[in-house]
Amino acid sequence: MTTSVNNRIRAALFGAFAADSHALGGHWIYKVDDLKQQLQDKTNVLNAPLANWHKGKNAGDFTHYGSQLLASTQNIAENKAFDANSWFQAWKNNVQAGHDYVDGSSKEVLANLVAGKKWAEASSATHADNAAACRFLPLLAIHSDVENLVKDAREQTRLIYGSIIAQDFVELFARTLFSIVHHNKTPLEALQEASHKVESLEQKVTEGVASGQSGRDDIVATSAFGIACGLTGGLPIIAHFISKYPSDYSKVLIANLVVGGDSASRAVLLGSMIAAHKGDTSVIPDAWLQNLSNKSAVFAAIDRLIPPS
Repeated sequence: MTTSVNNRIRAALFGAFAADSHALGGHWIYKVDDLKQQLQDKTNVLNAPLANWHKGKNAGDFTHYGSQLLASTQNIAENKAFDANSWFQAWKNNVQAGHDYVDGSSKEVLANLVAGKKWAEASSATHADNAAACRFLPLLAIHSDVENLVKDAREQTRLIYGSIIAQDFVELFARTLFSIVHHNKTPLEALQEASHKVESLEQKVTEGVASGQSGRDDIVATSAFGIACGLTGGLPIIAHFISKYPSDYSKVLIANLVVGGDSASRAVLLGSMIAAHKGDTSVIPDAWLQNLSNKSAVFAAIDRLIPPS
């Protein structure tokens, strides 16, 4: 891969990690007035979590999405490939380590394993969340062909999510990031083009883009789409934000934070797209990167996956 492609992949990963940590402070707060009152003028810095779901976490930590993304990056960097069994064991070890909230899909997978299902057949049958697309990013480093990327991204997702729509969701963003990284498409261009390939989700993208381009109020728009974890609400929200704030990393992530709900999963994707298009980390507030609690592990994993040029 070329230097510019490698730099965009590195930027996508750094952008995702910083975005997740930034979202931690307000993640899973659903009362917007409470969120604004408690964060006030601190929306541009990393904050300790307000929600009890992340009890024990501190400013600079990751949500479980960022934690699992780090485990995924470390595993793929170590193997220089996607080995499904190895990756699944790394994912399971991370979830069972006890450092993070264990979400519903993960609980279902673990319960299926206890019930005797084999690792490749233990996926959740009942969840289709935004979080499905928070683990695939390091696969960009090992694929120069989009169809091979999509194949591995869908298989990686299938290990956790049996839902076809969840796998479609990950394919959508795998195609989107590939176009940004390899063809220098803007995030909006790439997302719209990818949606034509993933027809099951095309309408959701169209609705979100129309909302953002119309200048619709963020809270009104996101409340209508649904700010919880389900991807059918999360996708149009992401499309709304990426069309309304197409290139401003901080602005889009602050806007995403203050509308509440499952902000962290949306942030991972928004942050990765904008940083990838910029092609370096200059778009990310330096304090967000420097104040990551797992800074050394993040930098080591990314440097091992894609050595700096």
